[in-house]
Parts: sequence; C-alpha cells; structure tokens
Amino acid sequence: MDSFIQKGVTLKGVLRVKGVVLVEGRVEGEVFAADHLIVGEAGNVLGNIQAGHLTNRGTIQGDVSAGNKVVLVEKSHLTGDISAFQLVVEEGSVFDGRCKMLSKPTYQPKPETPEPPLPETNGGPKNGAQPKTASTEKPAAKIASDKKEASRDKGNKPSGSGVGNFFRQLFSG
Repeated sequence: MDSFIQKGVTLKGVLRVKGVVLVEGRVEGEVFAADHLIVGEAGNVLGNIQAGHLTNRGTIQGDVSAGNKVVLVEKSHLTGDISAFQLVVEEGSVFDGRCKMLSKPTYQPKPETPEPPLPETNGGPKNGAQPKTASTEKPAAKIASDKKEASRDKGNKPSGSGVGNFFRQLFSG
C-alpha cells in the first residue's frame, strides 16, 4: 500500500493519487487514482471516482469510471453509475445505478520492477581489498579448455568417467 487516509480524516476537494491507496476516512470531491483505489469498511467517498482499479468495502456516492475492474465487496454501498471493463458484485453488496461495460481494458497495471540487490555488508574482504567480480574471473568454458590443453601438453589422457568427463563433453567444441 502506497498511501492511507485513516478513519477520522476528511479531505475536501480534488484528490490525485498514485499507487495502491486505502481510504478509511471521508473524501468529499473528485478522486483521480492512477492505479488501485480501495475504499475501506469505514471509508466514505462523496464524489466521482476515476481509477485504474477500484475495490469498494465502504460507501461511495458518485459515478465510478475504472479502466479495468470494479469490485463491490460484501456490505459495501455504491450509489452512482459504473463504467468498467470488469465488474464483480459480491452477494450482500448494494449497488444503485447503471453500469456500462467497456469492450477492452484501458488500464494495465505496471509490472513491479525488481529492487536492485543490496551491497554486501558482512563477510566481505578485509583490509580494503576489492572483491573479485564476475568480469575478472574466467568463464567455466575457458577453465575447461585450459585444463584440456594442459592435459594434452603433458601427454595425459583425460579420465573418461565421472563428473569431470561430463564437464569436458559439455565444454568441448
């Protein structure tokens, strides 16, 4: 969850939000949610909503336009018209209005970008030495090739069994 409007808070005016937003308080005015808006059980929105995805667990009085899906959860109330690609109305929810189904979604959730790996803090090299990186190490194919050449130079035949043979076959041209 990116933002939270807690119970007891009232916002008046135009609200523009991004990410996953949970409303447990009261919003009076238009809401523009770029991603997923969740109206919680204690949440109350009095105004029109535009969102990519909307989940209602509380009360909404106003028209809703969602680029993808609207979910009306049990015990929720929505008075107003809905425009969405998908509509889920659970048993026990109250919907008083008209519904227009879109022929295709106009909102696609953004794929989550993986976070970069954290730098090593424990167990790193001591005395300020730099750790070896993948670019300074030989690739496995090069190591196998070097060993094969060294074996030929000595006139020794490589062993024909076990794991060593598997890797020789894998890395030989």
